[in-house]
Amino acid sequence: MESAIKCIMRKFPAIDIRSNNNQLSSIQKDKSDILKNLTNFYHSFVDVLEFRVSPHPGLSFTLLTGW
Repeated sequence: MESAIKCIMRKFPAIDIRSNNNQLSSIQKDKSDILKNLTNFYHSFVDVLEFRVSPHPGLSFTLLTGW
């Protein structure tokens, strides 16, 4: 058991978050910018999926008859 803990601690060292606060704030800023820019794409994608899944009788009639 002790050797397993040593192996895990070697692969995943403990990081003191308080000392890296400056680095984390820049990452949080980048993360918020990315999320803000991707929100519109996500909502557009969800709208397309909902349109594709929901039945549209007028649209299917148009596609079948060609009118």
